[in-house]
Amino acid sequence: MLFSGGLMRERIVVSILCITYNQKEYLKSALAGCVHQETDFAFEIIVHDDASTDGTTEIIKEYAEKYPALIRTLYEEENQYSKGNSIAKIMFPAIRGRYVAFCEGDDYWCDAHKLQKQVNVMREHPSAVACVHNAWVLDCLTGKKTKFSIKEDDGVLSTEDIIQWGNRGYATASLLMKRDYFFIPAEFQMTNVGDYPRAVYMSLQGDIYYLKDCMSVYRFNSSGSWTQKLANDLEEYRSHIQDMRDMLQYVNKYSGGRYQQAIARKIYINNYGLVYREIISGSRKADYLTAWNELSTFDKIKVSLLAHLRRML
Repeated sequence: MLFSGGLMRERIVVSILCITYNQKEYLKSALAGCVHQETDFAFEIIVHDDASTDGTTEIIKEYAEKYPALIRTLYEEENQYSKGNSIAKIMFPAIRGRYVAFCEGDDYWCDAHKLQKQVNVMREHPSAVACVHNAWVLDCLTGKKTKFSIKEDDGVLSTEDIIQWGNRGYATASLLMKRDYFFIPAEFQMTNVGDYPRAVYMSLQGDIYYLKDCMSVYRFNSSGSWTQKLANDLEEYRSHIQDMRDMLQYVNKYSGGRYQQAIARKIYINNYGLVYREIISGSRKADYLTAWNELSTFDKIKVSLLAHLRRML
């Protein structure tokens, strides 16, 4: 039997986590995409509001009243993220599903059968720890929409794929995973970033299946987003690159050097990006020198020319 939401009192199979803060402009699309899922199993939507001040809270209450059997809410009186508290740890006790899916407040799902397709994959493949899919990237500055991933076939994402693609492997809103992998070992964790280290860790534990269908929309350059912060804050970007380097070096040790080549390539690409940003900004700190020294002579010349051309525009 197909049903939308949690109208039937059954064991919850999927818990959808919606994390939001001051996203009034986008939240209705996120919640609508979740409540309109058509499945042969029960699911729940857990919405966490981190003390929003822009009217986000009122939208959550509106949807919770309209879908009381489906939506559960967690409201904060003080912003927890700014205090360094983990929103994931706050939400985890509320999760009742075997699987966990994600839809942050500025993203949304655009296929009513998304969850059903992903759960079908998990049922058919016992080795799967997660199922992801392609997504649309909507640039909030230009309105342009492009595909998130270049992968055009269904199949398993290798650990090399995950390491190399990084955040371009799949969008957060495409992830459905076993609840067992909600938390990852401390050595894999990165400050302010959960998707990439979790993906790498899960790929070392089992199969991550990829579906080519675009079933969600990732808003790029949305107001207050992490991607926007990285683009505008060089110090934050430096910290992010170093954080990723430390994590990948641990992965290399953890895996016995099995993915050393992919890891070295990823670190090299990150160094290239950091050097580019540093030259454009005119601020060349110690991190810049480390990254610069690890580049080939050709790439030093190439990135310098590109950066100087960018500064002239």
